[in-house]
Amino acid sequence: MAEPSQITEKEAEKQPKKRSEYDKVGKYQYLLRKFKAFDKRLKAIEVFMRLLAKGLEHSLVFEPEYIQDLACRDEVDKQILWELRGAGEYGMLPRDVAARLGDKRFTRFYVTARLKQMNKKLDAVLGQRIAEKRGKNWALTTFLRQAWDATKEELQTNGSLT
Repeated sequence: MAEPSQITEKEAEKQPKKRSEYDKVGKYQYLLRKFKAFDKRLKAIEVFMRLLAKGLEHSLVFEPEYIQDLACRDEVDKQILWELRGAGEYGMLPRDVAARLGDKRFTRFYVTARLKQMNKKLDAVLGQRIAEKRGKNWALTTFLRQAWDATKEELQTNGSLT
Protein backbone atom coordinates (compact mmCIF):
# COMPACT_ATOMS: atom_id res chain seq x y z
CA MET A 1 0.00 0.00 0.00
CA ALA A 2 2.89 2.34 0.50
CA GLU A 3 3.89 1.95 -3.12
CA PRO A 4 0.94 3.82 -4.71
CA SER A 5 1.55 6.84 -2.54
CA GLN A 6 5.20 6.80 -3.49
CA ILE A 7 4.25 6.66 -7.16
CA THR A 8 2.08 9.72 -6.88
CA GLU A 9 4.88 11.58 -5.14
CA LYS A 10 7.28 10.57 -7.92
CA GLU A 11 4.78 11.68 -10.57
CA ALA A 12 4.34 14.95 -8.79
CA GLU A 13 8.09 15.49 -8.87
CA LYS A 14 8.26 14.73 -12.59
CA GLN A 15 5.49 17.16 -13.58
CA PRO A 16 6.85 20.63 -14.28
CA LYS A 17 5.64 23.37 -11.97
CA LYS A 18 3.15 25.68 -13.61
CA ARG A 19 4.12 29.30 -13.63
CA SER A 20 1.68 31.87 -12.39
CA GLU A 21 0.35 34.64 -14.60
CA TYR A 22 2.53 37.03 -12.66
CA ASP A 23 5.67 35.12 -13.70
CA LYS A 24 4.58 34.61 -17.30
CA VAL A 25 3.88 38.18 -18.35
CA GLY A 26 5.89 40.08 -15.81
CA LYS A 27 5.07 42.25 -12.85
CA TYR A 28 4.17 45.40 -14.76
CA GLN A 29 1.90 43.76 -17.34
CA TYR A 30 0.17 41.65 -14.70
CA LEU A 31 -0.60 44.65 -12.54
CA LEU A 32 -1.70 46.63 -15.58
CA ARG A 33 -4.18 43.90 -16.55
CA LYS A 34 -5.52 43.75 -13.01
CA PHE A 35 -5.92 47.51 -12.93
CA LYS A 36 -7.79 47.53 -16.25
CA ALA A 37 -10.13 44.80 -15.02
CA PHE A 38 -10.92 46.75 -11.85
CA ASP A 39 -11.35 49.93 -13.87
CA LYS A 40 -13.92 48.23 -16.12
CA ARG A 41 -15.84 47.00 -13.09
CA LEU A 42 -15.78 50.45 -11.51
CA LYS A 43 -17.05 52.08 -14.71
CA ALA A 44 -19.87 49.54 -14.92
CA ILE A 45 -20.87 50.37 -11.35
CA GLU A 46 -20.75 54.10 -12.12
CA VAL A 47 -22.99 53.61 -15.16
CA PHE A 48 -25.42 51.58 -13.08
CA MET A 49 -25.50 54.23 -10.35
CA ARG A 50 -26.10 56.99 -12.89
CA LEU A 51 -28.97 55.05 -14.45
CA LEU A 52 -30.41 54.39 -11.02
CA ALA A 53 -30.19 58.07 -10.09
CA LYS A 54 -31.72 59.05 -13.43
CA GLY A 55 -34.63 56.68 -12.87
CA LEU A 56 -35.27 57.93 -9.35
CA GLU A 57 -34.63 61.58 -10.21
CA HIS A 58 -38.26 62.59 -9.73
CA SER A 59 -38.26 61.36 -6.13
CA LEU A 60 -34.77 62.47 -5.08
CA VAL A 61 -34.27 65.76 -3.29
CA PHE A 62 -30.90 67.44 -3.59
CA GLU A 63 -30.07 70.11 -1.09
CA PRO A 64 -28.02 73.07 -2.31
CA GLU A 65 -25.22 72.35 0.17
CA TYR A 66 -24.83 68.84 -1.22
CA ILE A 67 -24.69 70.10 -4.78
CA GLN A 68 -22.16 72.76 -3.83
CA ASP A 69 -20.01 70.18 -2.06
CA LEU A 70 -19.99 68.06 -5.19
CA ALA A 71 -19.29 70.78 -7.72
CA CYS A 72 -17.57 73.68 -5.99
CA ARG A 73 -13.85 73.69 -5.38
CA ASP A 74 -13.68 76.68 -3.05
CA GLU A 75 -15.44 79.85 -1.95
CA VAL A 76 -14.90 81.52 -5.32
CA ASP A 77 -17.05 78.88 -7.01
CA LYS A 78 -19.77 79.37 -4.41
CA GLN A 79 -19.63 83.12 -4.92
CA ILE A 80 -19.94 82.69 -8.70
CA LEU A 81 -23.04 80.55 -8.19
CA TRP A 82 -24.48 83.10 -5.76
CA GLU A 83 -24.04 85.87 -8.34
CA LEU A 84 -25.72 83.76 -11.01
CA ARG A 85 -28.57 83.00 -8.64
CA GLY A 86 -29.15 86.70 -8.15
CA ALA A 87 -29.08 87.27 -11.90
CA GLY A 88 -32.31 85.39 -12.43
CA GLU A 89 -33.54 83.28 -15.28
CA TYR A 90 -31.62 85.00 -18.07
CA GLY A 91 -28.24 84.97 -16.34
CA MET A 92 -25.27 87.33 -16.50
CA LEU A 93 -22.33 87.99 -18.71
CA PRO A 94 -19.13 86.41 -17.41
CA ARG A 95 -17.44 89.81 -17.33
CA ASP A 96 -20.19 91.13 -15.02
CA VAL A 97 -19.75 88.14 -12.71
CA ALA A 98 -15.99 88.74 -12.71
CA ALA A 99 -16.51 92.40 -11.88
CA ARG A 100 -18.75 91.52 -8.94
CA LEU A 101 -16.15 89.12 -7.56
CA GLY A 102 -14.00 92.18 -6.98
CA ASP A 103 -10.53 90.78 -7.60
CA LYS A 104 -8.51 91.85 -10.66
CA ARG A 105 -7.30 88.33 -11.33
CA PHE A 106 -10.86 87.11 -12.00
CA THR A 107 -11.53 87.66 -15.68
CA ARG A 108 -14.44 86.57 -17.84
CA PHE A 109 -12.30 83.67 -19.07
CA TYR A 110 -11.64 82.61 -15.49
CA VAL A 111 -15.36 82.66 -14.66
CA THR A 112 -16.21 80.65 -17.77
CA ALA A 113 -13.50 78.09 -17.02
CA ARG A 114 -14.74 77.71 -13.43
CA LEU A 115 -18.32 77.20 -14.60
CA LYS A 116 -17.22 74.55 -17.10
CA GLN A 117 -15.26 72.74 -14.37
CA MET A 118 -18.28 72.78 -12.06
CA ASN A 119 -20.49 71.46 -14.87
CA LYS A 120 -18.05 68.66 -15.55
CA LYS A 121 -17.86 67.62 -11.89
CA LEU A 122 -21.60 67.57 -11.35
CA ASP A 123 -22.22 65.84 -14.68
CA ALA A 124 -19.85 63.04 -13.69
CA VAL A 125 -21.73 62.39 -10.45
CA LEU A 126 -25.39 63.26 -11.03
CA GLY A 127 -25.68 63.70 -14.78
CA GLN A 128 -26.84 67.30 -14.30
CA ARG A 129 -25.27 70.67 -15.00
CA ILE A 130 -24.79 73.72 -12.79
CA ALA A 131 -25.05 76.47 -15.38
CA GLU A 132 -25.79 76.77 -19.06
CA LYS A 133 -25.17 79.32 -21.76
CA ARG A 134 -28.08 81.50 -22.77
CA GLY A 135 -26.77 83.55 -25.62
CA LYS A 136 -23.61 85.13 -24.23
CA ASN A 137 -24.88 84.89 -20.66
CA TRP A 138 -24.41 82.12 -18.13
CA ALA A 139 -27.53 81.15 -16.16
CA LEU A 140 -28.27 78.53 -13.54
CA THR A 141 -30.04 75.45 -14.82
CA THR A 142 -33.58 74.67 -13.75
CA PHE A 143 -32.22 71.71 -11.76
CA LEU A 144 -30.12 73.95 -9.53
CA ARG A 145 -32.74 76.67 -9.37
CA GLN A 146 -35.35 74.18 -8.15
CA ALA A 147 -32.93 72.80 -5.57
CA TRP A 148 -32.21 76.30 -4.28
CA ASP A 149 -35.70 77.70 -4.35
CA ALA A 150 -37.60 74.76 -2.90
CA THR A 151 -37.78 74.55 0.86
CA LYS A 152 -38.36 71.34 2.77
CA GLU A 153 -41.86 72.44 3.72
CA GLU A 154 -42.79 73.00 0.07
CA LEU A 155 -41.37 69.63 -0.88
CA GLN A 156 -43.31 67.89 1.88
CA THR A 157 -46.58 69.48 0.80
CA ASN A 158 -45.95 68.42 -2.81
CA GLY A 159 -45.26 64.86 -1.66
CA SER A 160 -41.74 64.73 -3.03
CA LEU A 161 -40.09 64.43 0.37
CA THR A 162 -41.15 61.71 2.75
